[in-house]
Amino acid sequence: MIYLPPTMRMTVRDGTEYLARQMHLHWGSGHSDTGGCEHVIDGVRYAAEIHVVHYNSKYSSYDEAMNAQDGIATLAGRVEVG
Repeated sequence: MIYLPPTMRMTVRDGTEYLARQMHLHWGSGHSDTGGCEHVIDGVRYAAEIHVVHYNSKYSSYDEAMNAQDGIATLAGRVEVG
């Protein structure tokens, strides 16, 4: 896990601003049945998945936001070996 500075932010369509908290990876063998991705998309499990976790700026801390329905937003990217 890599902790990120709150100056890294993202804004979603409704204008809600989320502050970066941390980034982590899921990886594994890269085989379709046992790949490292946490999620399967259209039946495909990619070799790795990157998550950048943010929390809603209306909360005073990540810990407070974790307990709220609109508190956490995760940006995910897939890694394909090729």
